[in-house]
Amino acid sequence: MPPQYREYEKLAIPLIKIINSKKSPKPDKTQASEMLGTLAAIAYNARRLGITFSKSQAEHQEFSASGVFDLVMKCKNGDIEIKEAKGGGASFKSCMDSTGQPVVQCTQNYNKVVARKMSGSKYNGKEPKIACAKHTGAPDGDCKGCVARERTRRRIWGKFIESAMVKGVLRKLAIRGNYKKTCPLHPSVITAYKVNKSGHEVPFSTPVF
Repeated sequence: MPPQYREYEKLAIPLIKIINSKKSPKPDKTQASEMLGTLAAIAYNARRLGITFSKSQAEHQEFSASGVFDLVMKCKNGDIEIKEAKGGGASFKSCMDSTGQPVVQCTQNYNKVVARKMSGSKYNGKEPKIACAKHTGAPDGDCKGCVARERTRRRIWGKFIESAMVKGVLRKLAIRGNYKKTCPLHPSVITAYKVNKSGHEVPFSTPVF
């Protein structure tokens, strides 16, 4: 097993136990499944680029809750890459566009809606992922400074993604982290495409490990 996947396996097994446990509340199962998908996407990226799991994790910006993408990163060639992470048998979500029509996750129309939401983010939640100057370690959900920095982070990346669409340098991957009984399977790619300057999805091939 590649070292990137060994690290993934260590982190995934406790999550699979939560998912499989009859005693786990549904919200815990959902959170564990989402985390499994996120870790799978990070592990796949590490294997694809030949870097460590921790370096792959550091290269991504991770977001949570509605109206955001799961993971985004800036590639060495300047492309912006979005990764949607799916744990277990989770299906694609959908949201409404400005006309009230549903758009499905991992489509270009969905990208437009979510990027616009992020660039105009009014985030005021309790789980910021970036700390303010006062909290140099873990961010504090009760700190207005940490919440403001998270709001700014979302706006910045929303604008990066909107700009990448215009320039034709946006890439999108959906990665699944599945499991069999108590063991994680290797991460798999559900879909992969690049958005050209005309706004069309152009599929590209990805390595299978």
